[in-house]
Amino acid sequence: FESDPPTSTTPQCEVLGTVFEAGDPVGHADPLGAPAAKQARAGRISDVSRVPQPAHGRQQITKGDFLLMNDKLAVVIEDKGLSDGYGRFGGEILAVDAVGPDGAPRGLSRYNETLTAIGNRMVNPTSVGVLRDGSDGGEAVIRVTGPLAPIPFLDGPLAVLFGRQYDLEMAYDYVLTPGSETLSVRIGLINP
Repeated sequence: FESDPPTSTTPQCEVLGTVFEAGDPVGHADPLGAPAAKQARAGRISDVSRVPQPAHGRQQITKGDFLLMNDKLAVVIEDKGLSDGYGRFGGEILAVDAVGPDGAPRGLSRYNETLTAIGNRMVNPTSVGVLRDGSDGGEAVIRVTGPLAPIPFLDGPLAVLFGRQYDLEMAYDYVLTPGSETLSVRIGLINP
């Protein structure tokens, strides 16, 4: 059968130029107040002295990183930029800590590092921000977005082990709900 050529009123699928929604660069003003409010909250760390460093002592929490917290968990997500771990781009989990009876992170995190990759590529963030700050009583979400880039220590001679390279836009959503003892990570891809 024959079909008519598309007209200006025919819906078109426009993939090129599609991007993930970026999060707010600040988020909730008081993420450390989440336990007292019985909420999950997400916000940028402005005073690093209020968030204990991980017990492992490797990747350090710095001003500008992000805190995702409820009454059970405190998770620190690194801001974009040069990282001191194996994944060099930022946007990764720095600490997963228990919240003490006083409502503060305990400083016991021994979480080290997870590289979420496709082949030898992972997100090189163009944006790290708060998609939902949790102030409405729902989930709190920190979103990391950017293109895939080669992981430096897996590039060069080791790149041959990974075969095909993918040029995709990717997002990690770190999600915490009120009262939850688990952190969820949602991963999204845009294939142009």
